[in-house]
Amino acid sequence: MAAVFAYSLVQASLSNLFIALQTQPLENQKAKSKTYLLYPVYGLTLLLVLLPLSFFEETVSYTLLVASSYWLVFSCAEAFPLARKWIYAPLGLLFLLGVFFFYFFFPSLPLIKAMLLVGCPFAGLLLGLSLNNLSLFKFPLEPTINGQGKE
Repeated sequence: MAAVFAYSLVQASLSNLFIALQTQPLENQKAKSKTYLLYPVYGLTLLLVLLPLSFFEETVSYTLLVASSYWLVFSCAEAFPLARKWIYAPLGLLFLLGVFFFYFFFPSLPLIKAMLLVGCPFAGLLLGLSLNNLSLFKFPLEPTINGQGKE
């Protein structure tokens, strides 16, 4: 049953991502809402709620982990076309820090709880994307002729 749920979630994520990427050139950049800047915050919030719940209820924690991965996909899809070049280095470092954290603590936890540490690299990426979006709020992109931002 869990495999069917995971398959349907991946299918819904990829189809929404494909639709978002195909309709993006058709949208007016000025009319576009800035709610996509909050997608990483949604994922980080779910991961923070996952942390205390993982000690009591593993099923809910895994559901929150899948939901945060859903927000991670949308965060990446919306952030990378607008990301400044300097954000890639912190994103990579935060991802590697999350992988190291996973590797370091995985052997010390029971298997059912240790698999929740997969959220550590997710948290690193979501934190980096949040920093990118914070910089977009503080220093907006300069408009160019084709509507894409310029550094």
